[in-house]
Amino acid sequence: MKALLAPMRNARFGRVVNVSSLVTRGLPFRASYGAAKSALESLTRSMARFASPQEIAAAIAFLAGENAGFITGQTLFVDGGSALE
Repeated sequence: MKALLAPMRNARFGRVVNVSSLVTRGLPFRASYGAAKSALESLTRSMARFASPQEIAAAIAFLAGENAGFITGQTLFVDGGSALE
């Protein structure tokens, strides 16, 4: 993400997608892996940019669409970074 930040700012566009794991919720014998994935989630939140109303609407439209049919029981923070405070 550090290497991508400057080019994304210059282009005024960019996307970073990080994939984590349910292990962040805790599993026996997976402490190191869970800690690394938790750090990835925290870093991703810390690097997030503020969202516009259109970006929030786009997230809602995606979750309501057919392509998100397998996404269930999740919490998606589309809050413009306010959860970071």
